[in-house]
Amino acid sequence: MHDSLLGALTVANTMVMAFFLKFWLQTKDIFYLFFSTVFLLLALERALSIIVLNCLDNSVIIYVIRLLAFSCIAAAIIYKNMHRN
Repeated sequence: MHDSLLGALTVANTMVMAFFLKFWLQTKDIFYLFFSTVFLLLALERALSIIVLNCLDNSVIIYVIRLLAFSCIAAAIIYKNMHRN
């Protein structure tokens, strides 16, 4: 049951990544590229926890990927606020 929920989250994160990537391709606004990267990292983290680690919270690599994802969110917000038109 746990693996199937993680699989569903992986698919959901991948779909949201594709959504933001589509908007980035249309607008070329880097904000959407940042968020596309965030959801790619989160999908990767979920997939790794299913395939390789088989445990969500016991490995350092999981926390490093999450840290990178949330750092991208912070970077996107900072970038957007610094480069207003």
